[in-house]
Amino acid sequence: MPKVVDHDARRREIIEACWTVLAEQGAEGLTMRSMAQALGSATGRITHYFADREAVVTAAITASYNDVKARTDAIFAGPGTPREKLLRIGEELLPLSKGRLREARVWLAFWNLATTDAGLARENDARHEAWQRDLIPVLSQINPALDTAHEARLFIAMINGLNMHLAVHPSAKNKKEARQTLETHIAGLAAM
Repeated sequence: MPKVVDHDARRREIIEACWTVLAEQGAEGLTMRSMAQALGSATGRITHYFADREAVVTAAITASYNDVKARTDAIFAGPGTPREKLLRIGEELLPLSKGRLREARVWLAFWNLATTDAGLARENDARHEAWQRDLIPVLSQINPALDTAHEARLFIAMINGLNMHLAVHPSAKNKKEARQTLETHIAGLAAM
């Protein structure tokens, strides 16, 4: 009897291997060979599912974005005031745990790759635009007088900057300051 292969699980394993390489070696260390090594297999296993390195990177970023979106959508749909939800979303997006630190380092490597790849740059723009659309309703609930599109862009820029800072140096001091920055910013939105 032929072996039943879960192709989606295999793709996810390859994506996880890509994340591992990006988080540990950065964009410059990402090759089909380094992903295969992280996967514990030959490169043929990767090329069976993905045409090339760029296809793996696009799938890995899409999967990362979808994972983050599922977590933030649950916060949007859950209990709490709009300010509490925005604070929880901000904290969820910051690399305050080992898993989220890995995620932040993957995004840093992706941004590095996107600086020289027009397709990845467009993918990055699409993700930021979707994120902005998701933020606008909660921002308008916090303060209807806000220019919500502008404030969504500022929130995203703040989170991206804090992510970069913490991904480079995730010290307790930097984590504390990032949380304080986030809390102060959100409190200020209501007062505008």
